[in-house]
Amino acid sequence: MAMIGTVAGCEGFWIPGQARKDGLGLGRTHQVRTVTEFPPYSTPVSLGAKLLDGRARTQEFPAIIARNVRRELTESQPQDHFVKVRDITLRYVDWGDNGPLLLLLHGAMRTSRSWDAMARDLRPDFHVISLDARGHGDSDWTARGYRFSNRVRDVSAFCDLIGLDVGREDVTVVGHSNGAVVFAMLAAKRPELFSRLVLLEPMLFVEAPAEVPPRRSNRPRRTWSSREELHTYLKQHRAAGRWREDVILDVVNHETMELPDRRIDMKWSPETVNLEERQGEYFDLRPFFQNAGLPIQFIVSGERTQRFHDVQDLPARVPSFHFTRVQDTGHNMYMERPDAVASLIRAFVGGGEIPGMV
Repeated sequence: MAMIGTVAGCEGFWIPGQARKDGLGLGRTHQVRTVTEFPPYSTPVSLGAKLLDGRARTQEFPAIIARNVRRELTESQPQDHFVKVRDITLRYVDWGDNGPLLLLLHGAMRTSRSWDAMARDLRPDFHVISLDARGHGDSDWTARGYRFSNRVRDVSAFCDLIGLDVGREDVTVVGHSNGAVVFAMLAAKRPELFSRLVLLEPMLFVEAPAEVPPRRSNRPRRTWSSREELHTYLKQHRAAGRWREDVILDVVNHETMELPDRRIDMKWSPETVNLEERQGEYFDLRPFFQNAGLPIQFIVSGERTQRFHDVQDLPARVPSFHFTRVQDTGHNMYMERPDAVASLIRAFVGGGEIPGMV
């Protein structure tokens, strides 16, 4: 493997109620722009329900974290890796080789670290690898290259680089939203790469010119004065406020960067939602789901089930296709109920019974 660099990245962290100290959080310079990233923080699993149910008070965090976080940072952090793929450098994180391979790919405006809560759950039994897609996280931010055809080529080359092209026996890929579309398209082209697919709410088809909502593609980019301000914003946000508390802290610490003016920004390029580049990109994944020839676990959120009615009844005709609804969740169900999604993946990979609803 053409390894470019490895960064342990666990020198510091931010928690609610903690003021920034001089020098804290100055990390590796971003590959594309001259900014710095805040070193990772991972919420200790041992904090239990007090933290995970989202009701822990801010003033309780320092005492709780002080008892647990150093061990968690040194023992439960993934390793950062950087590899040259096609015309760009991609970053991925590796949670350790403890079993069959799980390759994770995020959707729009997220990064490899959005999976952290789920990865912490699955890492004892799997080799979990999570990739930053082009234009996201610490992978290169290019001016173009965000059509699905480009994304598929990026991931295909990455799979070759890490050795999936030599016929690894057990490879499960897990994709969310755009990431799920990429994995489905790649499996259609190269079915030999993967043993099974876990797809979280991919678009089923695009039959009209792809459109990016104006509020997303044209609005001024929002930044925050501090991680504390961002944490408060996310807790109050209509969608993000439903994420589990440890997930919110993961986002604040891992999916952000500090700009030269010391404001906090999210790690995704605005070019990833460039409307001009995405014009005329049509596809239909429904025929693939009916004839894939490999097991597929299709997971939807409780709030958006109706959007996927075209494949909801497919298990009756295709025994290798499994459809599960995760109740009380929206589109980012793996950030709202990471434990439920992790349990579904365990059952799917292990050949266990897969429920139609959790």
